[in-house]
Amino acid sequence: MKQFIGGLVRARGLLAGVFVAAAVVSAGQAKAETWMPVPLAKVGLHLHTDPKGVWSKAETDDVNGSGIWYGTYRSERLGGTVVVSQIVNGDCGSPSDCPVRVIFEGGAGKKVLLQSEQMCAVPTDFQIATSLKAIKACDRVLPLGKPGL
Repeated sequence: MKQFIGGLVRARGLLAGVFVAAAVVSAGQAKAETWMPVPLAKVGLHLHTDPKGVWSKAETDDVNGSGIWYGTYRSERLGGTVVVSQIVNGDCGSPSDCPVRVIFEGGAGKKVLLQSEQMCAVPTDFQIATSLKAIKACDRVLPLGKPGL
């Protein structure tokens, strides 16, 4: 009988530990993300090549001349810079959606975090999560790939 009661007490302790661990994980997941503004600035209009090399010649030619916009965010924690670039052209324009690319530039090179998703063409509305897990503009949030190189 004592063994049974001792086992029940141990089981209750284990269950209590599971609930506490679950509460800690849930609380960590519910932590609010910190967002930093990444305003984009126009690099040029009617460009057929990207002077910063984020977009290929084929991508800029495909849109019959484009306006290219850039913004950066420096992540001290990860030791690199996030580059946000958007092509804005006659096919899309504010407040329409236009292609966006996000790249992490670190000591080991460059890694694309977001290939070419459509986001609103409002250059002052871009924000990046300081965790580098997401980008948002015009209240649309898109996940980013992992910056590890």
